[in-house]
Parts: sequence; C-alpha cells; structure tokens
Amino acid sequence: MKHIVGLAGVGVAVTIVAWFYTWCLAWGLGERLLGARRGWILPLTVLFAGSLVPFLALSGTPATARALLGLIKIDGATALIHE
Repeated sequence: MKHIVGLAGVGVAVTIVAWFYTWCLAWGLGERLLGARRGWILPLTVLFAGSLVPFLALSGTPATARALLGLIKIDGATALIHE
C-alpha cells in the first residue's frame, strides 16, 4: 500500500512540473504572438480559460507560422533566426 501512495505523490509532482513548463512555453509563444511585455496573457488564457486558436486568428498568415518558428525568408531561402 505504501508504494501506491508513493507513486501517486510522484504523479502529482510530475503534473505540477509539467504545468509550470507549459506555462513557460506558452509565455514565450505569447511574446512572439502578442508582442513584448504581453507574453503573460497567453498562458493565463490557455491554461485557465480556453485555447490558443483566437490568438492565432489575430494574424493567421503563413508569415505568422514562420515567425513563431523563428524562420525568415532571404532571397527565397528559409533561414533560422538565433536570438
């Protein structure tokens, strides 16, 4: 019985760590989508209220996908931006 309780505690810890990691990833994505100093809006909305889709609709162009991935086009070739 002790092993079951111990595994439940590990599951809770992994869930909390994964939730925080998701928060950080969403914050970074929010910085790219919504602009500097507005990154906190995306994780708050995604993790507590809804989804990412309304934010993607703000600028739903192929250029948006490249910007989120850190890619740019130079003379027809795609390059990765290192910040």
